[in-house]
Amino acid sequence: MHGGVRKRKDNNVSTGGLSKSRLERMHQVLAGYVERKEMPGLVALVSRHDDVHAETLGTMAFGHPAPMERDTIFRIASITKPITAVAAMILVEECKLRLDESIEPWLPELANRRVLKSVASELDDTVPALRAITVRDLLTSRMGFGSVMAMPDTYPIQKFIREYRIGGDGPMLPSQAPGMDEWLQKLGSLPLLAQPGERWMYHVSIDVLGVLIARVSGQALGAFMRERIFDPLGMKDTAFHVSSEKIERLPAFYFFNHQSNTLDLFDDVAHSGWKDGRVEGWKGGRMEGWMEGWKGGRMEGWKEGRKDGWMDGWKSWVSEADGLERCNRVLRGEFCEFPFVLQRVASQQITSVFHSSKHRGRLLPPVAERVSSLLEYCSRVHRRISIRAARVSRR
Repeated sequence: MHGGVRKRKDNNVSTGGLSKSRLERMHQVLAGYVERKEMPGLVALVSRHDDVHAETLGTMAFGHPAPMERDTIFRIASITKPITAVAAMILVEECKLRLDESIEPWLPELANRRVLKSVASELDDTVPALRAITVRDLLTSRMGFGSVMAMPDTYPIQKFIREYRIGGDGPMLPSQAPGMDEWLQKLGSLPLLAQPGERWMYHVSIDVLGVLIARVSGQALGAFMRERIFDPLGMKDTAFHVSSEKIERLPAFYFFNHQSNTLDLFDDVAHSGWKDGRVEGWKGGRMEGWMEGWKGGRMEGWKEGRKDGWMDGWKSWVSEADGLERCNRVLRGEFCEFPFVLQRVASQQITSVFHSSKHRGRLLPPVAERVSSLLEYCSRVHRRISIRAARVSRR
C-alpha cells in the first residue's frame, strides 16, 4: 500500500483484458495527430482492473526536444467535472447537503432568479423562475445557465458573460479570473437562460458547485479535495498549481486560431500562469482550449503566498495520467474500501446509466445521466435516514 492506494503492476504494453489489435489501432490514430503536427505530443492511458496500457508520443512543445513522459502534468479541463461531483457527493453522503433542497441558504447571491423569455431576449425581458436551484440541478448541469453555443455577440447575454468573466466563452489565464464573491455576484445579476431543471447547459453549473462545496465544507475547495480525494488516492500531482520543482513537467498550452488555422501558444513553461506562487484558479467545471484545462477551488484570500482556488470550471486544475486513473477507479467502485472517498454502491451508481421513467425524454448527455443515477441512489438513502430519524424522535 502506498498513500492509501494498492500497488499495481506497471506494464506499458499490458494486454491482459485489453484487445491487442485495438491498442495498436489506438496507437496509430493517436500517432497521426502528432505526425500531422495537430499537437506536439500526448499521453494516453487505458486501464481495465489492474491492467494498464500507456502511450507517450511526441514532445512537450512544438520545436522543443523534451519528450512527453508518463508523468507529464496537464491542465485537465473538463476532467475535473466528475472529480467535483465526487466531492459534492461526499457532502451528500454526510447529509451536509440534500439533493433536492435549494442552494439559496448557502448561495444567497442566486436567490429569486428571473429567466429570459428566450436566449435572444434583452436582459430585462424575463419571467420569474418557477422554483429555486437545487443541488441536483448543479450536479446535472441544469441550473438554467451555461455556455451559449453561438458565435460571439449573437445574443445580448453573451456580451455580459464575456465582460463579467463568467466563463465558458474562451480560454483565460488563472490571473484573469475574478474572485469568488465578485464572480457569484455578477452571475447573480444576470437572468437565467432556462428554468431550473429544464435544460442541460454546459459549464457554469459545476463552477457554482465548486463554490457550494467550499461554503458547505468551510474549506477552500482545494483543501477539501486534497484532504478527501487527492491525498487518500495518492494523487500527489493533482492541484491548482505546479510547484517550481515540477514545472518542467508542464507542457506548453496552445489554442486553435480559426483565422490563421494554426495552433497559437497560450501559456508556456517559462512564464506559466499555473506556476506555484501565481494566482490560482477557482472553479469546478472546465476550460476551453486544446486538450487541457484550468480549474480549482475557492478565492478566499491569500494562502501560502497565493490565492487558493474554488472553481471547477476553467481555471487551475492540473494532474497527470496515473493520478487521474486512480480517481477513475473510484468512479468504477474499485477504491471504495477507503471510507474517505465514496461508498461502493454510490460509485457503481455514478457510472451506470439512469433509465427511470422520471428522466426519460429529457435530453441529458451520458455524464448527466450517470450523475442522475448516483443522485437517485443518494435520494433513496436520505429518505431511509429521514424515516428512521422520524421513528426515533417519536419514541
